[in-house]
Amino acid sequence: MLSVVALAVLAVVAATAVAGLVVVSFGLAVIGGVGLGVLAVSTWHRWRSVDAPVLPPVSELSTDLLGREWLRTSSALLGPLAPATR
Repeated sequence: MLSVVALAVLAVVAATAVAGLVVVSFGLAVIGGVGLGVLAVSTWHRWRSVDAPVLPPVSELSTDLLGREWLRTSSALLGPLAPATR
């Protein structure tokens, strides 16, 4: 038969193992969440940079190009935005 002291020692060892498992699981969840967030942000930045062409500063646009851009933007904002016009 196991004595009370031996049972207490086994209970402490088991509780320590369970607590360690909880801490490791929580740490892995946090690291995975942070990694997923970094991956999502970097992918979003890459995706946006491909879709959105960089326009020159307004001061460098000719009056004609500035007027055309104004009309294009105004007409795009009149109705619901389609993904191609964003």
